[in-house]
Amino acid sequence: MRNILILLACLSVAPLTACSRAAEYCDIACQCENCSENEYDECVIRYEASEDTADTYGCTDQFDRAHDCVMINNDCTLDNFAPELECLDDIADVGKCIDANSAL
Repeated sequence: MRNILILLACLSVAPLTACSRAAEYCDIACQCENCSENEYDECVIRYEASEDTADTYGCTDQFDRAHDCVMINNDCTLDNFAPELECLDDIADVGKCIDANSAL
């Protein structure tokens, strides 16, 4: 459950730079949330950490689906970036996969 919350937080926080999926996500999120440079950098670091965690636990396909969904289905309301409801199952699948492949 903790992993799901971390991923959801990462998918609904500020944007990144560079030519990575983290940058793609953070660019959109920060455009909505008017992030500072530090907030943008934090967004990238957190997103990359979530992606690395998913990869470590063999959940890359689930992470890819969640990422793709959020890139297409997102909402910016009152300077708050968030995935739309249709992405919540994909996001939850990443957490379930990580939990299922974790020894803890």
